[in-house]
Amino acid sequence: MKGNRMFMHTDEASQQPIIQPLKSMTEVERWKPGFDLLCTASIPLKHRKVELPSRPRTLLCHDMKGGYLEDRFVQGVKTTDCYRFYYWCSVDVFVYFSHYFVTIPPPAWINAGHTNGVLVLGTLITEWDSGKDICETFLSSDATRRYLVNKLVAIASYYNFDGWLINIENEISEINVPKLIRFVKELTEAMKDAISSSLVIWYDSVTVTGKLEWQNELNSNNKQYFDVVMEFSKLCGGGYNTIEAVQDARVHGLSIALFGPGWAFEKFGNENFLENEKQFWELVNVGCSHRYILCLPFASAFCQGWGNKLHVTGEVVAAKAWTNMSQQYLQPIGPQPGLTYDQDMVFCGGGSLRLTCTETEKSVNTFKLFDTAIPISEGSTIFVSYTYNTNSGVRSALMIELFSDQRHYLIMSTGYSEDLFIDASPYPANCISIEHLTDDHKPQFILEGHPGSAEKWKTDWFKWHPTGDYQIQSVSLLLQCNGPYTVPNSLCLGSLRLLTPKDLQLPAVSSLRAIDISSRFSDNNIAVTTSLTLTWKCDLDMDYFIPYYEDDDQWVVLGPTSTPVFRICNLVLRRASCRFKIQGIYCGGASIPLESAPSILVIFEQNSYSISSST
Repeated sequence: MKGNRMFMHTDEASQQPIIQPLKSMTEVERWKPGFDLLCTASIPLKHRKVELPSRPRTLLCHDMKGGYLEDRFVQGVKTTDCYRFYYWCSVDVFVYFSHYFVTIPPPAWINAGHTNGVLVLGTLITEWDSGKDICETFLSSDATRRYLVNKLVAIASYYNFDGWLINIENEISEINVPKLIRFVKELTEAMKDAISSSLVIWYDSVTVTGKLEWQNELNSNNKQYFDVVMEFSKLCGGGYNTIEAVQDARVHGLSIALFGPGWAFEKFGNENFLENEKQFWELVNVGCSHRYILCLPFASAFCQGWGNKLHVTGEVVAAKAWTNMSQQYLQPIGPQPGLTYDQDMVFCGGGSLRLTCTETEKSVNTFKLFDTAIPISEGSTIFVSYTYNTNSGVRSALMIELFSDQRHYLIMSTGYSEDLFIDASPYPANCISIEHLTDDHKPQFILEGHPGSAEKWKTDWFKWHPTGDYQIQSVSLLLQCNGPYTVPNSLCLGSLRLLTPKDLQLPAVSSLRAIDISSRFSDNNIAVTTSLTLTWKCDLDMDYFIPYYEDDDQWVVLGPTSTPVFRICNLVLRRASCRFKIQGIYCGGASIPLESAPSILVIFEQNSYSISSST
């Protein structure tokens, strides 16, 4: 097999590592785990309250221009002119689709889905005469059938996704129909053995007689396939008219599958994508059940994995557009009035969550951010914080909904308008007021980063000692507009955290190395063009990492990454040495100060190199 253990494929023009599908049985046979680390997802599936069998579900199938567009670049791209998705709270299952034999989801989609508690599936597809030949091959014997089952399980396990959509769009000889049913059954069982939360879905195409006839319903012609996977998908509706099919399905308590969700981007382009996407999801969100966060800790800086600039603790570190959904944080319930993605006032990443008051002056606006089902024990300690920027006409408080034998509400504010916030809760008599922590009592593991960020952003911390056993059921932000309503009153939310004491640890990046180094000197031996791979370790989970290189005593961002590996391609340097650094971003946007981040110095020589120092 070509390639090294870090990546198998590169883009011809840029030499950047890319993810690719497996286009034939031969490529499946050649595939081995351990050779494509940069293309694997780094974020495990977050535990969310899913309850898939007990309620109608929503499946989202990415089917855009054949797939593997900008998202094939596993380290992201320097543009925002590409499709991205962030309404994960309304989705149960995401399928990455292409017309290649074995579709492996790009890690950015897996990471974003997993961050938001959504199962991410690849696709196995066969089509037309060539597809019929492939099916005849892998169904030719028990050994070949089991071989493909084992390969598909190994592929899903290695790249860290959760299952498969099986799409057989060619005729199957009648003698092979029982073998195909057995294949689907064995794949479903083997996936469950390897990944307990896995899912295998059958696409309605081939009947039990082997004919390619879409039934568009569950009947005797396709029931045998349904019986072995207990999952079934069907296509209907289109565009903004999708709402008609969605409403009809929900009235009858049925699940829905949305194919080609990039429609708004494809049809209308990137210019007004946020507004068009919001309009689409306001329609189809009807009847969608929201995912529930089940455990602590949880933290979000609300970045959607893209922006016109890259920020660290409120300061711009790279003034170029970028997209990488691996850097997407947990997204709030949406769409809802007054919530927008703000790229101008940003705490971490490419954007923050702007909440704009829609009610009249001096009223309280309630923005429900997350549904949760988090058990909390008596005697425990919970730290809560939120980082925000606002104009002087807005005051804010967090409201946390609790349930034991009855509902209670924690109101967390700095003291201003506290009575007004309590009165705005559903049950004012059941409110518990929590005072904010003074500076000398705030947790010290959060390093605020750039000194200038304090001028724009404020972080309020709270400490709660439960006096009983509770379940946290929702987290909301309350805004009280205190100024003239002729000026839009809003708050920009940069970060939200719910933590336990054991989460109050400062992570460390270590063991920074440079490997796979190549370089070439210019004709005058002044400039050097180099390609190399940086690797490192981290003792605790990070949100992501930012690699830098030093140029004229300035630190220049190479790009955010979720994996402890980064490939640098054709970097032009003005001298024959370069220092590299890795900065860690953790816990909803906190950062390891750049001056204390580990670094390594690489000295380039003709046909050689040396690493003179590391810290």
